[in-house]
Amino acid sequence: NQTIEEKIKLIEQAIYDGVAVLISNYHSVKSKTHKDRRVYPVKIKGDNVLCADMDLGGEWRQFKFDRMQGNIYMI
Repeated sequence: NQTIEEKIKLIEQAIYDGVAVLISNYHSVKSKTHKDRRVYPVKIKGDNVLCADMDLGGEWRQFKFDRMQGNIYMI
């Protein structure tokens, strides 16, 4: 598995390149589920990243790094 530092570096690169990422196995506290999330990262803010969620019509969401249980992949 990737370290938090590796995940942040990949997200920073995706922001720079303007590409989407897949956050695998993200833990949602609200829905109490673990699932993959397809997002366009826009800005890192402290311990989370602001993204447009591709599966929710571009709705803005914040994803916490400590809930990213799987790896990050550029898509």
